[in-house]
Amino acid sequence: MKKQFKSKDFNGAAFVVFPTDDNAREFIRKSKETPIVYDDGSALECSLQDDFYKKKALDSANGGRPADD
Repeated sequence: MKKQFKSKDFNGAAFVVFPTDDNAREFIRKSKETPIVYDDGSALECSLQDDFYKKKALDSANGGRPADD
């Protein structure tokens, strides 16, 4: 978890556990159709935990720069 203490901005991840894989995949699908948007206009990025870790590994291999989607 990364938090900027002076500005109180949060830049990190939170993992949510669903009862079944199907429930998790349904949530991901719905979040792509209707994004969850914060007051400042930024959208919550939703992904499966395995996909999240794969993306982080690619980012790390890229020297910390986000990998192209």
